[in-house]
Amino acid sequence: SAMYLSKDASWNIEAYVKQAVESDDDKVPDLGISGAVRVSNSMRLALDVKDVIKLCTNKTRTFAHSVYKEKSGNLSALVKFQF
Repeated sequence: SAMYLSKDASWNIEAYVKQAVESDDDKVPDLGISGAVRVSNSMRLALDVKDVIKLCTNKTRTFAHSVYKEKSGNLSALVKFQF
């Protein structure tokens, strides 16, 4: 995981990579990126993309020898208000 925050804290960006290490886990790495921009003292616009590979391939992430599936990949656009 890595994060960068601008000197004046007007924007930030963060990226991560997660990999399961168990032998039966889904071997596709979980990649994500997020960022935010301050548009006023009390409002930020943010974008968050999780599990990019599964999102782009439209596949679910599976657990080892299980019928359970995890919702894979999502894209969120947010308006954050800070009081």
